[in-house]
Amino acid sequence: MAPGADLVIVKTTFYEHTVVDGVRFVFEAAQARGRPAVVNLSLGGHAGPHDGTSLFERMLDAMLDRPGRAIVVAAGNEGNGRIHVGADVRTTTTWHLDVEKSTVSAQLWHSATAGFSATVRAPSGEELTVLPGARGWASTASGGVLLDNTSFPDPRNLSRHIYIALTVVRPGATWAITLTPVNGGGRVDGWVTDASSAQFREGGTSFTIAEPGNAHRVITVGAYITNTRWISVEGVQTGDGEVGALAAFSSRGPTRDGRPKPDLAAPGAWIASARSSQAWPAPQLDLPGDAYTMMQGTSMAAPHVTGAVALLFSRWPRLTWSEAKDALLAGARVDLHVGAAPNHAWGAGKLDVSRAARLGVGPDAVATPALFARVNPVSHEAWFQYHCPQGTRWASLHVYDLAGRPLYNTGLLALPSGEVRWDLRTADGQWVASGLYLVVLVTDRARSNIVRLVVQR
Repeated sequence: MAPGADLVIVKTTFYEHTVVDGVRFVFEAAQARGRPAVVNLSLGGHAGPHDGTSLFERMLDAMLDRPGRAIVVAAGNEGNGRIHVGADVRTTTTWHLDVEKSTVSAQLWHSATAGFSATVRAPSGEELTVLPGARGWASTASGGVLLDNTSFPDPRNLSRHIYIALTVVRPGATWAITLTPVNGGGRVDGWVTDASSAQFREGGTSFTIAEPGNAHRVITVGAYITNTRWISVEGVQTGDGEVGALAAFSSRGPTRDGRPKPDLAAPGAWIASARSSQAWPAPQLDLPGDAYTMMQGTSMAAPHVTGAVALLFSRWPRLTWSEAKDALLAGARVDLHVGAAPNHAWGAGKLDVSRAARLGVGPDAVATPALFARVNPVSHEAWFQYHCPQGTRWASLHVYDLAGRPLYNTGLLALPSGEVRWDLRTADGQWVASGLYLVVLVTDRARSNIVRLVVQR
């Protein structure tokens, strides 16, 4: 999608704080080179309020505080799973949890002004009940149950939640969860936190966007089908679904606070992806040559959009996250599969980066020149890539020290784009010392972003 982009690969532990550290690392690496950056997060889960107010999502949003930054998140693969229940609970209400693993947890979120007595009933008949402000534990013939109704109101969303954990339970069994209003009823939304561990019998496909895809500033991506046939090492294989249709697994919106998600959809089934040499063999999916394998999921769709944003940044590096998102949504295609858009399954429609560039980016963004350091820090020479808007008449590269004193400048003959070398000498031929230098592209229209170049002798 963006073949000229440099990649910064960060291994994840899937713990939220380390994901945040990884995103920060990518943005800081890009900033050191004077480049824009878009981060792909093909990950997610369902612990949290699903309204963009979790600390994880707020920290991601906070890093999108300047131009040239964007984060793209997979919507999740729970669109055909019944992991969510929701209702306006004014009278006693019961939901049934069909267990698929030996350990299950769920969260039930509601307004802080409401209060509920919560009861969990085991398949063997034992019950555990807790009132607001209490927690309890019970060992039953069907397994252990923890019920925690003690959470304080969260000032970020004025909500609280009831936490349920089942341990050493039998897959195939059904547990009942009952809520009774005791301090005013209200809307309750519940999620199984591990989508593969259980499903609500009364559940539906809405409100299934995974965290952190409910964040306010990230671009959240659903998946549609572009391929159902491939030749693996075992021969011809076929996948489910209709080409052009939304993938059944693609998670649906809205967010718990009612915002539309996903933002758009991209190809997510079936996609040929690079295969790790450490991956377990999958003969039906692995392609001849052992370099690629077939995969599906919104984790495959998100990188398409990440690449699209990278392409937009390559031309307009000063785009903000909202400008990049608006461009993608303006360019999204609508067809018979998408229907009336935007909607909670497709968002604005199908990714179309050429339309996004043509229709969605305003003239103010086009007028900004861009400058990137190919390598940073440097020791012997520095190479810069530059891009100027069409119609630029002249451009020059300028180097300054931290006091703002001019050290070097040179005119650029190749317009609108090209590369330029600086040999780390001043205009009078003296080598510069180790330290931090400011490099900027000046044109007849505007100045570029400032590249902070580190020289290490």
